Amino acid sequence: MLEFYQAYTDYQGVMDLTQEIITRAAKDVTGGTKTKWGAAEIDWANWRRMTMREAIIHYWPEAAGTKPEMSEFADAEGVKGLVQRFNAGMCIWHTTRTSRPERRLQHCSRQWRRSI
Repeated sequence: MLEFYQAYTDYQGVMDLTQEIITRAAKDVTGGTKTKWGAAEIDWANWRRMTMREAIIHYWPEAAGTKPEMSEFADAEGVKGLVQRFNAGMCIWHTTRTSRPERRLQHCSRQWRRSI
């Protein structure tokens, strides 16, 4: 974990500095900016920046149904619908991977209560 503060900058300046620190560390440790993680290759010099909404859409799990549209974030009702859709989809995903029915019911009811 890394925590630091910088005076006279905004969040983009902090993101720039964080990227510089991690890229430099990767170069110092490995001699380059690319490393392997299992079968995947990570390029520590190539960062993708996105808003929270863009990240939710990009990483939306298939189990939760179709990816949201940006317009669904426009108001509280739209976001509430997304949370309910996500929780319902993940509950279905979880129940197919849990062998004990009583655990499935407990998990799904907890998820549903949290989304309301």
